Amino acid sequence: MMAGVGSEMRKWSVRFLAVMGALLLLAFTIDQVWTSALAHELEQRIEELRAAGEPVDFESLAGPPMPDDQNAAPLLIRAYKWYEETDECWIEKSSDDWGDERLGFEPAVIWENVPVDEWSDQDWRATRGYVKECAPFFELVEEAAARPHCRFDDPHGWPRIFVAAPLGRAFRARALMEAGEPGGSSKAARTAKVLMSTGKWRGPRIALTYLVGLVVEEGGVDIVREVAGRPGFDAHAARTILDGQLRRLAESAELADALRGERAYFLEVLREPMEGSLEGSFGVDWPTRRHAHKDASRYLDMMGSTIRAVLDGDQETVDRVLERARASDSAFPLTRLTPILIGNLQFSSTRHEAVGNLARVALAVLEAKQETGVWPPDLSLIHARFEEGMPLDPWTNAPFVSERTKTGLRLAASPPDPEGRLYPMESDLEDHILVWNLRDG
Repeated sequence: MMAGVGSEMRKWSVRFLAVMGALLLLAFTIDQVWTSALAHELEQRIEELRAAGEPVDFESLAGPPMPDDQNAAPLLIRAYKWYEETDECWIEKSSDDWGDERLGFEPAVIWENVPVDEWSDQDWRATRGYVKECAPFFELVEEAAARPHCRFDDPHGWPRIFVAAPLGRAFRARALMEAGEPGGSSKAARTAKVLMSTGKWRGPRIALTYLVGLVVEEGGVDIVREVAGRPGFDAHAARTILDGQLRRLAESAELADALRGERAYFLEVLREPMEGSLEGSFGVDWPTRRHAHKDASRYLDMMGSTIRAVLDGDQETVDRVLERARASDSAFPLTRLTPILIGNLQFSSTRHEAVGNLARVALAVLEAKQETGVWPPDLSLIHARFEEGMPLDPWTNAPFVSERTKTGLRLAASPPDPEGRLYPMESDLEDHILVWNLRDG
């Protein structure tokens, strides 16, 4: 009897294991078929983008080859290498050469961006020597700025990022030296214009290189903002030289291009988790390859909707995409992180427009003050100085804030409160470049 019961139990166990094995095999097959279908659908979508001429990988981001005499990239790389090698050489030399403590060959006041009002005579002497030493660097950058294109062989565009750091510091130092010379306003404005011109190359347009391009252009504006406070600054000369460049800066944030480039960058990076290892890809993990494909599809939906809306000037649709994404409790990392990227890129783009518009208004106000001897009591009084109409604050679509101070006039943009923004950035918003304090005298 017991033997029969044991035999029957063994039969049920075998059947149970067989059924479970079949179910597991069926589940695995369904998962593989589902994953394969998602992968096929995703590849189809990528091919549709490619057929429409959209960049979908590093190669298409880099752009076509171009003649060396039209490409600024080799000159910028040479300029950076010169700067780096010279800096390393100075680190090994005695600090007694210019009589101050040095960080490489940059004076501390330049490295630390110290306001000129706080400079000592020794700081000025050190900075003059630094600017003189940088003559080969300036020559290479100016030659690069005259070229129409900039294409780095590196698909990520990292050289563009490395070049940006010394650019701003060196050109600021030169402009500050020039501002104190006869005709210095024109010289300093031209120096700022060269720096702004190098920011026009934002490719390959992934988010980081795009933002670096904006920062470099805004560095040129910041130079003008700083030298405008120096005695003898000629606003008319500076405005004549810079107004066209500032107008272009305010109109050329090219957010849609940055989003296209970032999409291509992600699609290239995502090939690894979709075809190989899932762990740690792009700094995030997906539990299965199917999750990676679904996340990529959602990412394409989100980016596609946003790019179309940006091109159409449809801000309401962009806001809806961001709000819907923020409200969702998604387990998919790209679905969760992409709206933050879009929101911050959009803010940076609007901020860039505000920087250009505010600089144009500030120079026009200062020009009016130097012509009449009094500050315009109302910004509407300088309207006639702009053929296409006075530039406005893009965040309010109204004139910039204008108020008298004890020392002159304060002009400022009105960025949204970080706490009220969908995706505030860590460094918001103590932003000196969005405020111009114009002085009497």
